[in-house]
Amino acid sequence: MNRSVLRLLGALAVSVVFAACSDAETNENACYDPLAAGCGQGGAGGAGGAGDTCGAPGVQPTTFLEAKYTAGSVDYAWAWNHEITCVSALAKAFDWAAVEAASKPGTLIAEQLDALEVEFSTGAEAKKRSPKALFTLGLSIGKTSGGDATKNDLALQHIEKSLLVLTELYAFHELAEAVAATVPADATKEIDAAVIMFATLEARFIKRSASEVKDLWGAGSTLITNDGLAAKTGEMFAVAREKYATAAPDAKAALEAARVYATKYYYASVLNYANVVQTDLAAGATGEVAMVEGGTFSEGLSTGFFGTSDVDAAPMRGLWTGPAAGVTVAAMRPVAIGVYAKLTTKAASYYTLPEQPELSGMLVSAGQIQGSVEVLSEALTASGADLAALRMKAADLVAKSAANDLASAAPLAAELDAAIALAVK
Repeated sequence: MNRSVLRLLGALAVSVVFAACSDAETNENACYDPLAAGCGQGGAGGAGGAGDTCGAPGVQPTTFLEAKYTAGSVDYAWAWNHEITCVSALAKAFDWAAVEAASKPGTLIAEQLDALEVEFSTGAEAKKRSPKALFTLGLSIGKTSGGDATKNDLALQHIEKSLLVLTELYAFHELAEAVAATVPADATKEIDAAVIMFATLEARFIKRSASEVKDLWGAGSTLITNDGLAAKTGEMFAVAREKYATAAPDAKAALEAARVYATKYYYASVLNYANVVQTDLAAGATGEVAMVEGGTFSEGLSTGFFGTSDVDAAPMRGLWTGPAAGVTVAAMRPVAIGVYAKLTTKAASYYTLPEQPELSGMLVSAGQIQGSVEVLSEALTASGADLAALRMKAADLVAKSAANDLASAAPLAAELDAAIALAVK
C-alpha cells in the first residue's frame, strides 16, 4: 500500500519516553536505558564534546516491553534510543550547551527532526507544533533562562516531551515501511525497529497504568486505564510480527491495531495532565509547566494521526494551546476519546468509497477500528457498551476484511463506528 493511502486512512504516528533506571519510573525487570546508572550497558551520561556528547550505545537487549516481545538486533533503532536518552538526561541536568551539541546537524536527532517534520507535520498548525518546533523552542528558553528554575523546567518539558513525540513518529514511519514491505523478513525487521524505539516508553507505560483521575470513568477515584500498557503493547506487536513472518492474511490489520494501541499512553497522558492542570489551578498555581507537558503529549495524537489535517487536529490542539482554565478533565475526556472516534469514522468510511475498496485498505481500516476499541476499552465500558461483544465484532471485521468480504465487513465497521461515537458523549 502506498503512503498516500495510509495517510487517507489516518495511518502514522508514535512517541517515546525515557526509562532511566535510577528514577521513579524504573522497570525493575529490565533496563533499556544505555546511560542509566547500574544498567551495565554503557557509560554515564553527561556533558562532553560536541562530537561525542552521548558516546556509543551499549549492547542491545533482545526482549522488550515486559519481555513480551523478542526482537532481532536493529542497530539504528538502538542507536536512536541511546541518543534521545542521552539528550533527555542532559536536559534534566539543564545543560543546554550539551543538549545543543548532542542535537547539532549530523546527529540522528537533527536528521529526524527535519525528516519527520516533512513526513508528518504538513499542516500549517502541525508545523508550528511539530517536535522540531517545540524542541527548538525549549532549547531557546533554556539557553536564555539565566538559571531561572521555572524557565529551566519549561525548557526541559519542551525538549523531553517533544522527543517522545518524535520517537513516536519515527516508529510510525518504520511501521508504515512494514505495511508496504513485500518480503516478510523486511517487514519483521521494520516491526522490530519500531518496538525497540517504543521500548524506551516501558517504564512510563508502567507508571501511567497506575495513574488515577477521580471520577473519570465513574464515581470514585479510578485508574485512567485498566490495562498493563507495556505488556499489552508488546503482546500486540508480537502477534503482528508472527503474522507477518508466517504471511497470515490478516497481518496488516494486526500491525495497524498494535500501532493504534501504542498511542494509548499519549491518550492516557493527556487525561492525566488535564487533571494536573485542573488541580494546579484549584490550588492557586498557574499550571504553566503541566500545560507544556500535556500539550506536547497531545501532539502524539494530533500530529501523529492528523498531521496532514489541521481541521481534524483542531479540537485537541485547541484545548492545549488555549487558556489553562479551559483544560479540565471534563473538557478533555470527550476530546481525547474523539481522536479515536474520528480515526474510526475515517476507517469505516473506507468500506463505502464510491470506488471499490482494496483488500489492503480494508485490512488497515479494520486494524485501526480494532485498535481504537482497545484504546477506548474503559471509555466504552463507561458508556454502557458491551466491551466483550465489541471486541468480538472487531475481530470479525478483521476476518471479513481478510476474506475480502466487503458486503459483510461494511455494516460491521459502521456498527463499531457508531458504538465508539456514543463513548464521546
